Amino acid sequence: MNDWQHLQHYVENGDEAAFASIVQQHANLVFSAAFRQLGERSAAEEITQATFLLLVTKASKLKPTGTLGAWLFRAAHLKAKEYRTQERARQRRECIAMMLD
Repeated sequence: MNDWQHLQHYVENGDEAAFASIVQQHANLVFSAAFRQLGERSAAEEITQATFLLLVTKASKLKPTGTLGAWLFRAAHLKAKEYRTQERARQRRECIAMMLD
């Protein structure tokens, strides 16, 4: 079975083993994409989880075009970008709070 077939089997039958196969196959790719952008292991792990959760929520709507690995890579890239933006905003808020004390 290819990735798209595994995903379809997960969507149609709730087959967690099929989804686990996708995670096992692509976890390193997703983690690496996040780590290259963020440079922090814990942040990359968080992005990896968020990326696969996104796949769960969008699984039934995805069309099997291209490779699932490419979709996961792009999703991880976008999640890491979002994370970085949120971290910068959090740091700014903390700096302002410290100056107000």
